[in-house]
Amino acid sequence: MDEAIFPVHGEKQRARRVLIVDDDADVAGSLASLLQLEHYDVEIAHGPETALPLGARADVALVDIRLGHADGVQLAAELRQHHPDILVVMMTAYASIQTAIKAIRAGAYDYLCKPFDPDDLLATLDRCFERLDLVRSRREAEEQLRHSRRMEALGQLTAGVAHDFNNLLSVVIGNLRLAREDVSASAIADTAVLRELVQDALDAALGGVETTRRFLALGRNQALTPETLDLRIQVSELSRSLERMLGEEVGLVVNVPETACAIYADRHQFDASLLNLAINARDAVAEREDAAGRIVLDVACVDLREGSPRLLPDMKPGSYVRISVTDNGCGMTAEIREKALQPFFTTKAAERGSGLGLSTVYSFVRQSEGNLAIDSMPGVGTTVSLYLPLCASDRRAEQAARSEVADKGRVLLVEDQAPVRALFTRQLNRLGYEVMAAGNAEDALRILESGRAFDLMLSDVMLPNRINGTDLCRIVRQRWPRTAILLATALPAAALETLCEEGSAPRVPILQKPVEIEVLAAALRRALAQCDDSGESVKT
Repeated sequence: MDEAIFPVHGEKQRARRVLIVDDDADVAGSLASLLQLEHYDVEIAHGPETALPLGARADVALVDIRLGHADGVQLAAELRQHHPDILVVMMTAYASIQTAIKAIRAGAYDYLCKPFDPDDLLATLDRCFERLDLVRSRREAEEQLRHSRRMEALGQLTAGVAHDFNNLLSVVIGNLRLAREDVSASAIADTAVLRELVQDALDAALGGVETTRRFLALGRNQALTPETLDLRIQVSELSRSLERMLGEEVGLVVNVPETACAIYADRHQFDASLLNLAINARDAVAEREDAAGRIVLDVACVDLREGSPRLLPDMKPGSYVRISVTDNGCGMTAEIREKALQPFFTTKAAERGSGLGLSTVYSFVRQSEGNLAIDSMPGVGTTVSLYLPLCASDRRAEQAARSEVADKGRVLLVEDQAPVRALFTRQLNRLGYEVMAAGNAEDALRILESGRAFDLMLSDVMLPNRINGTDLCRIVRQRWPRTAILLATALPAAALETLCEEGSAPRVPILQKPVEIEVLAAALRRALAQCDDSGESVKT
């Protein structure tokens, strides 16, 4: 039933909807007539079977305590259970204290004794609707407050993004302009100067990429590129960077197992997660003056059995790798621990923390089918543990075999943005591949139809005209099945899923732009190795 609007005291007011539940048809009918004269919308039910579904269309229910063989008090409880917002007023000709208490315990809001005066009935209903109006007003106020807080958080986010990217772009633009002037004037006496300018610009640009990925991680929208990581090697290599970052004042202890311990995860996000945890640990130990700072990075293989508190509902029992970062810092209170994973929550000063660190680590771990746990005690320290599925040995062997594929072959590059097309061409040429480029899907298809054979096609997802990258993949897979395929995109994962309807595109690897040359090289080798294993790759 649509909400009707009728005038009361010169104002427009929400319709007052009442459900009458009485097994006496005459009593129910006369009561309905009275309420309709007072502009109430009235529904009638004579038992629980019809009353429960009608409760969805009522604000107040007038329920007789005796409904033939049914119990009105039990019906009141069921109405409140199925429709929590409804107010129930009990009606009875057999009033007693025990009956009133029983009704109130069942969730009834008020109590009327038959026969009742019409004014008493209308006064009771007025109180009911005044309460409902107060509840609605409070909910609206709470929603407005939540909206205000969301907008405030959005304002902080956009301000932070503008600040960070303006700084990053200043470095990129300034250094590249200096490099351009030096090159054009042939004024470089030492190539180290040019190298420093370009390196600073590159570092700033990579910082912008990292910032973008951290924002995408909040909604688990970043596109991950998982690979097999042997943590004995990965953590040992990363520990050298951690030691430099932590400095001499903080002691770092790294424990890795002697046996194989591998996970299947995005290398970049894994390293960034450990760096985030180490930075938090460093800041925590810096707040203590009574003890030397100490951080322990521990890697261990563990079995999480069914019922384990570390297993979330979508995680399967089995073998996991636990990566723990433990500090002897200030620790967290229970209240802070509960909020620690919320985006934008931070106990640091505004200039020192954005509140995105732990939330992005948690998002990465959840996307990688794992979990994050925090154990902390004020004044003692904190342990943050990442639980990621242990990688099967056959996947490690497959990864090793793919890495042996040589960097060579013929690539068809499909990219509509000329600067990006030029960059991809330079990268592919430097890796040893022969490249032919097309600016759209139609040109790419004409090149393929001319009879030229390619080992691999690398295409952008968003292409102009009627055929986008996913459509082009499907066509190439059908007509030239011996050509390996890679996609590249700057879209976040959620937008990519919206673009690609279910079953509209073949399952192919997708690279996230900007693509570093090392990542591109590994992806090309994997794609070519997969086609080579299936006997469907053309070698020129």
